[in-house]
Amino acid sequence: MAKVTEIASHGYWHQRITTISEVQFREDIRRAKGTLEDTAGVVVNGYRAPSFSLTDAVPWALDVLYSEGHRYDSSRFPIARPGYGTAVGERTPHFLRLSSGESLAEYPPAVWPLLGMQIPVAGGGWFRQFPERLIHMGLSAVLEGCQPAVFYIHPWEIDVEQPRIPVGLTTRIRHYRNLRVTEQRLRSLLSRWRFTSFADMMTTGVAGQT
Repeated sequence: MAKVTEIASHGYWHQRITTISEVQFREDIRRAKGTLEDTAGVVVNGYRAPSFSLTDAVPWALDVLYSEGHRYDSSRFPIARPGYGTAVGERTPHFLRLSSGESLAEYPPAVWPLLGMQIPVAGGGWFRQFPERLIHMGLSAVLEGCQPAVFYIHPWEIDVEQPRIPVGLTTRIRHYRNLRVTEQRLRSLLSRWRFTSFADMMTTGVAGQT
């Protein structure tokens, strides 16, 4: 079995931060972090909010994250979309100054500025919905700007045999469209670029300036 070198938290109950209280959020990330560390045997330093819900609507969440032992985050998606996103957020890795005076490293999911828009090319549902060529063009543009392109994917997005649940048309398209080609697209991506971990980026100092 390969040795686990880095693992981060996505919360325990996968609840949007904007729908729970500060106390509930603290309990959720504390439980998730402790469970992961006990299971994997590595320290959990990173976090990504369910549905990228760590927005300006919950400014207290950053301080809670830091106080519970997290040192980087990748939740602040710099796009405008109903339900999540920080449309005026920074696109490059940077440090967020907390009310405590501490700093939390932020690694925004990749977006491609094009024709006055921010095109999400960070993976997930966008990876399945957009043409593969557009994703590659967007990631190339981000990398040519001498910044890392943060990419993500859900394990279920390469599971073509997953059960089909009866849902509305919008949700059905968002969840099931192009599942059959996701693995091939991912292999193409992995063969084209070199990927690394957040831990390595923090070690090499790729996180902007305080």
